[in-house]
Amino acid sequence: MIIKKIKNKIRQFDEFRDHTKRAQELSRVMNADTLAMIQLNGLLNGEFIPITEFSLRPYTLVHILNDMLINNRRTIVEFGSGISTIAISYLIKQKGLNVRLISFDHDDQWQEVIVKEYLKENSGEIQMVHAPLSITANGINEGQRWYDEGVIDQILKNTKADMIIIDGPLGATNEFARYPAIGTVKKYLHDDGMVVVDDIHRPDERRLVKDLILEGFLPNWSFRHCMLSKQTGFNSNPLGRV
Repeated sequence: MIIKKIKNKIRQFDEFRDHTKRAQELSRVMNADTLAMIQLNGLLNGEFIPITEFSLRPYTLVHILNDMLINNRRTIVEFGSGISTIAISYLIKQKGLNVRLISFDHDDQWQEVIVKEYLKENSGEIQMVHAPLSITANGINEGQRWYDEGVIDQILKNTKADMIIIDGPLGATNEFARYPAIGTVKKYLHDDGMVVVDDIHRPDERRLVKDLILEGFLPNWSFRHCMLSKQTGFNSNPLGRV
């Protein structure tokens, strides 16, 4: 009976400790996103930008913008147009940066909304590229789809990106939907460039990160995204692993 009571007490303590740990982690994440929103508000001049469940975290956005400035990223390629496209365009304008952003997406109507409603006069530095999903040999499964590699090769030929942001396509489009990005990274990322992988809480994206590490990339983990490079440069993470 005494042993059983002791075991129950231990179990209750472990549950309390786990709950406390999760609460503390959630608090750190919320605080990080709140501070990031304050920074982004200054960048966006108070303009309302819609955020959905598919959007990058505010903290992730600030991490990307930090890295652009701190490590002098000049050619940026992103897969999955969205709030990152808008934030980067505003930073280019605010700082007068000589930066080229090439944004690939399979949904051209969504890209039109971004350009018309949010980029406006900032869109001159941004190249929006419609790249339908098509069969690729760089996936895990047979019949894997990725952004049309003919389109990618046409746009990126003779280009080496300083940063590649992997935030598309949506996971629902096919299993391991973003894994084929590894082929694009190998082909078009500069030797000291940075890779950003979002949604690493999902097994499919964690597989991508794992295989990039096997390719020699060093990870800088956060709660929901990972930044990877072979030559890390200056650490641009705003607050550490949150």
